[in-house]
Amino acid sequence: MITVTISRNAEELIVEVSGHSNYAPQGEDIVCAGVSALTLMCANAAMLSDGKIEKMCSGYSKITLPNSENICFFCAALVEAFKIMASKYPEYIRVNAPAVGVTKSKKV
Repeated sequence: MITVTISRNAEELIVEVSGHSNYAPQGEDIVCAGVSALTLMCANAAMLSDGKIEKMCSGYSKITLPNSENICFFCAALVEAFKIMASKYPEYIRVNAPAVGVTKSKKV
């Protein structure tokens, strides 16, 4: 199973992806392909911001992103994409992302 954990502190957002889905043989695993695509998108966001790719290898990635408004919008979309995948393939991917994203402000 793949576990995606996205956490936040005052300075940064931390994205950790670990495990293997084992949905299908290597090269045919659509769950792995989808998670890999989202993880690479996150790595690209790190390279375009003041983020850092802490580690990226088969079965584990850790990426830190600055805790800015733009990055929070990106992470909210990232969390939704991972959650959609988890709802379609619950035996293969789990998402832990408490308090990540942006808070909508009310217009006065």
